[in-house]
Amino acid sequence: MLALVTLLALLAPQNPAPQVDWAELMRRYQADAAALQRSGAALDLGALKLEKLLPGELPREIGKRESAFFGSSWYEMLWVIGQGFGLKVDATADVFEQSFQRMTIGALPACYIPARKSIVIDEEQYTQDARFDHALLHALALASLDQQPGGLAALHAGANTDQMLCDRAWIGGRAEMLARQANGRGLRGGLTPSEERSGIFALVGLAGDAEVARQERLPEAQRARPASGSALLHGAPPFSPAAVALDGLEPPGTRLLRADALGELGLRFVLSMAGAHPVQAIAAGIGLRGDELRLWKAGERERAFAWRLVFASESDARELEELLGKLARGTRTRRGPVLDWCFANKPELEEQIAKALAALGAPPALPESEARAALEFQAACLARQPRMQGERWLLPELDLAWKLPAGWTPSFYQADAIVYLGPPDDGFRDNLTFHEYALPADATAEKVLEGARKSFAGRSGAKLVRAELTQTPAGSGVLVEYTQTAGTRELHQLELQLVLPGRKQAVTATVLEKHWAALGAGVAALLGSTERSAPAEPKK
Repeated sequence: MLALVTLLALLAPQNPAPQVDWAELMRRYQADAAALQRSGAALDLGALKLEKLLPGELPREIGKRESAFFGSSWYEMLWVIGQGFGLKVDATADVFEQSFQRMTIGALPACYIPARKSIVIDEEQYTQDARFDHALLHALALASLDQQPGGLAALHAGANTDQMLCDRAWIGGRAEMLARQANGRGLRGGLTPSEERSGIFALVGLAGDAEVARQERLPEAQRARPASGSALLHGAPPFSPAAVALDGLEPPGTRLLRADALGELGLRFVLSMAGAHPVQAIAAGIGLRGDELRLWKAGERERAFAWRLVFASESDARELEELLGKLARGTRTRRGPVLDWCFANKPELEEQIAKALAALGAPPALPESEARAALEFQAACLARQPRMQGERWLLPELDLAWKLPAGWTPSFYQADAIVYLGPPDDGFRDNLTFHEYALPADATAEKVLEGARKSFAGRSGAKLVRAELTQTPAGSGVLVEYTQTAGTRELHQLELQLVLPGRKQAVTATVLEKHWAALGAGVAALLGSTERSAPAEPKK
């Protein structure tokens, strides 16, 4: 991901946020709340505050919200797991907690703080477009959920990591459903899933979207809180869970800090911390039947953990074993579908734990019929992920496909697919990005072309090279070529905008200007050959 964060920061709007007109903001606040209420959500505005905080106070309030939700020992567990992955972490767990929160809390123009019973406006992130209303509707929806019996605090009381992350995604998913229902009534236009995904679910974004999609297909009476991360992501898996217990595993001279089950969401989450390819993390997690992790303290500085993971099949355990072999330190042992991993920052303590862990009995394997059903289930899940299929790279979310030239590497930035066009240079990597945007129902390629040309009028730091209608195997659209100055870099960009009913799919190549002479023709040829990943239905 070298310098992609820097690139995104450079390409973000350089103008400061518009000055907040609080009278106008209050009108928008009341209109959004009314839309939420009309869509069926119970919301008592009289029990809710709208406020701004002094600079620096909002991050502290959000940090307190996160600490109250997850608890300090959760961050200490992640701190030690990070060491097990060989990551450079802070010197103490307390400092790690603060750093981790800074990295994972998204910057939103409006957010709900349960402890204050208020929606706080971040003036520096304020916008005058649909993004603000989306964030505000999401915050109002969270407030609505918090006003129900038990509130948000009841969701995670005494929970393990699997349930906490599941609850977090479920809360976000339910709030997102309410926000989308309200926004469907004509508030400042709609946003596509990729736009909505950015920033809303900082920890488990894809899980939140999965919950929205799954729950929207269910009758209202069946929209219940899932019992686990796996149930949230997939519904009921076709194999039975495994009871995993590390009872009796108490190394002498240690104090138990946390006994936890991370589940599929937790496994994906810690693999993402280590930089695992998201599809590999999904493949390593969807066959998980059960797990338990124990974290110990020995003396002031020594920490250790033991983690047992039980899978539906031996091949599942082997996939994770191979992935951890590339990412992790510590001691790992696999016995059929059971994978054990332990780590300590004191070698003799790790050796002691590894021996004790190996001596514990393992749960029985699944019956053959369930194991077979599990493999079929996993294949169906992975078919929805970006992947190589022979020489073609498939992007099922957008139903697009390409034959990538040699050396062009598909990867991910957070939840979004990306293709790197070559090795890093000048702290930057030439890349292709893929997004989908909402369009008015009457939009045409000609109107999109006209809008693209107008968007460059008076725009500083960018120069339009060409904008024209184009035709590809995937459909018709617009091709826009332009140059742009971003910080100290000169960039050359070529964007294909495929126009579909109510939306457009944008494939954007962003290349250092000094590389364009070598890469430009190949980029143009690739965009011109864009095709659909799903085969067309045969004509009858």
